[in-house]
Amino acid sequence: FNDTSDRHFTIIDKPVVPPTPSITLTTLNNGEGLAKGSQVATSWRTENVPDNWILTVRLNALDSTGIARAVLTTTAFETAATFTVPLDIPAGRYMVVVDACAPTTEPNCVSDASEQPVLVTDGVPNLDPRVVLVSPNGGDIYIKGDSQTATWTASNIPANWIVTGRINAHDTTGIVRSVFITF
Repeated sequence: FNDTSDRHFTIIDKPVVPPTPSITLTTLNNGEGLAKGSQVATSWRTENVPDNWILTVRLNALDSTGIARAVLTTTAFETAATFTVPLDIPAGRYMVVVDACAPTTEPNCVSDASEQPVLVTDGVPNLDPRVVLVSPNGGDIYIKGDSQTATWTASNIPANWIVTGRINAHDTTGIVRSVFITF
């Protein structure tokens, strides 16, 4: 027994779906204080974002002024930069937003915002010691025995202080182990 289709059909290669681009702000996520006129370092991580995309860091006001000020423009090739907090914006709470956009011939953008607003002040920035974990920072999966790199930012840490990191178990064992130490 056999049969033949009633009409011709076409077989094509499986379409290739390009990887989805993404960007993640890795600093200025924890409600930092920023003094007008001060130099501020910020960083981000991109995945599948072409190097020629334009990257913009903005301060977006959380009040009725609607201020959205671009403070830095670079290419997605960069992963960190420094900007000056504008002198001509009102003091207040701002979300830090980072965008990576394709050239105008192929409009496409990805963005991320700070987890907490920053506080722009007229005065001196907060100089309290601060350590902020950059990665791992949630959602990561690790295999026992593999080495992993932890990264963090630190500011205003006295030279004689020791920065340590540890993993805290979230189960009934209550195990706490130091997994890295640095001076």
